[in-house]
Amino acid sequence: MVLEVIILMRTPQYEPFLDESERGVQVSMEAEFDEDRLMLRTLSVFDKSVTIKTDHSVYDLDLRHVDQEDIRMMKELIAKMNFDHRFHVEES
Repeated sequence: MVLEVIILMRTPQYEPFLDESERGVQVSMEAEFDEDRLMLRTLSVFDKSVTIKTDHSVYDLDLRHVDQEDIRMMKELIAKMNFDHRFHVEES
């Protein structure tokens, strides 16, 4: 079993101090250190998977072992993170 942690982070209280291109949700892997900021561009939520697209990477996540309540809470959190429509959300 492969277990990787993908971190989606947004700090809107600090965004006024950033350049326009640096505002939004930053994507990082817990196991990787990358000095380049990977910004979330598209998040696709399907029944049992999620695809996260940045400018340089695509991450596919398997949600088969995640219960529906956790998926619902994830969707709510993603909607809050996208208050200014910085990324595109696709749902099916």
